[in-house]
Amino acid sequence: MSKQTTTYGRGELLVVLDVNRQTRRVMALLRTLFFALIAILVLILVLTGLERPIFQITNDYEYTWNITGGMLISGLTLDGIPLTNFNPLALLAYIGVGIALVGTAVFFIANLIHAVRAAGTPKLLVLDGKTRKVMKYLIGISATLASLLFLFFEPVYRLTQTAQGSAYMEELAANYAFNCNPTGTGTLLMLGCFFVGTYYLCSAAGTTRFWEKHQGGCYLLGLVALLLYFWQYGYLHALFGIDPSTASFPYPFPRAINSFSKFTGSVKGSYNSVFGSLVQIFFISASTTLNDSIVYNATTTLAGMLIGFVLGGALGYAVSLVAACCKNWGAGVLTICSILAAFPVVALGPIVNHWFPSNSVAGSLAAKIIVVTILCMAGMAVNAYKGLTVLKPFAMDLMDICDASAKQSFLLLRLPNSLPNVFTALKINSATALMGAFVCEFYSRSKTFGIGMMFNNYWDVARYQSWAYIIMAILFGLILYLIVAAVERRCIAWHPSMRKKH
Repeated sequence: MSKQTTTYGRGELLVVLDVNRQTRRVMALLRTLFFALIAILVLILVLTGLERPIFQITNDYEYTWNITGGMLISGLTLDGIPLTNFNPLALLAYIGVGIALVGTAVFFIANLIHAVRAAGTPKLLVLDGKTRKVMKYLIGISATLASLLFLFFEPVYRLTQTAQGSAYMEELAANYAFNCNPTGTGTLLMLGCFFVGTYYLCSAAGTTRFWEKHQGGCYLLGLVALLLYFWQYGYLHALFGIDPSTASFPYPFPRAINSFSKFTGSVKGSYNSVFGSLVQIFFISASTTLNDSIVYNATTTLAGMLIGFVLGGALGYAVSLVAACCKNWGAGVLTICSILAAFPVVALGPIVNHWFPSNSVAGSLAAKIIVVTILCMAGMAVNAYKGLTVLKPFAMDLMDICDASAKQSFLLLRLPNSLPNVFTALKINSATALMGAFVCEFYSRSKTFGIGMMFNNYWDVARYQSWAYIIMAILFGLILYLIVAAVERRCIAWHPSMRKKH
């Protein structure tokens, strides 16, 4: 039986295209309606926030102050003492919200007219493409700026804090610093501004070259910002049932109003935030409570991590070459590598550490190199073997037709074909190497320090310092990943995955 083909006439195609246009109009109207409803909610919150509390300052024991938006703009007074004066940043936040609301209303009206008007009628009050883009940027920047100003309440508050008010708060906070928390109204206000602002910024930047190139990174930054917000104001603590006053899950940024001038958030000689401790470790001094040098710790960890990363990649590729050339027993070699990859690193680290003297600097470094090499070799061997053996259809037939030697087939076909898999393995190993070095240091018997050992040492002394070392380790792994990705873009620019999308 022959297949029947369906043909469409010109009139039918025009009907289909018209239906598609109308569908796009309706979907655009629904999106705008959704964000218009959010904008209305934000407007209600803004108006009620002028008289209702949006922030609460408390020391968790004696004093609690409710701060409205109007008080934040005009200034705060406690017991007849002026704590702050007129705050221009708070006023700017409300102006940004107003601009975003007006722009959203204009967009909704324009899309409504565009959706209901008949085809061929004049485009009355319908915004053209350039005007829409400008307005989207204006709405997005205004709403995002407003959400950031509300989010960073502490520096906005301290901008106009009076010397008399600062001294009075220090007197009240004789034992405990004052912390800030948003109320339910303040939380909804910030989140509403954030979602409206990011939507319009993403929509405006959607056709730019920057967005096409860095779209994933922008989404990642947005998710990280939301995570930090929920972490900073205790919502993650409530989700996991953790008491915020405990040190097991410290805040990322300082919470103390009366000590925000110090980014470390020092209160009565302690460091009460993760990123504050990280700044303390990197910039403020070369040593912390345990007199550890950040340069020495970073060098110790990076040395074992990078040497093992390179050795593991080289040995893994060599194993894949042997497995590809000797197919009879190459599968057995890959099976052994897979078993090594499945070996628990929490067991491998202590085992290798016990092979070397406990006080030997060279022994500690050698243990890390061995652990990282084993972990990285396995991933490289499996990925590179696939790239060396899984070729495009008829690729080897073409090499045979051209009378290519085995060496030429390897250099011109198998080696280039394996490079995408090699870089995939290297990017995976950038995290594997960090994990291996960190765990090996965590269980190290030697007295040489490293990021993993410092994390272990600080866990019972100051857990916010331990979290800071975790963030530091993540930064090292991220930097190594970015370096590998940059080299990949240069080395395999010919690969379809590296080509720019037009």
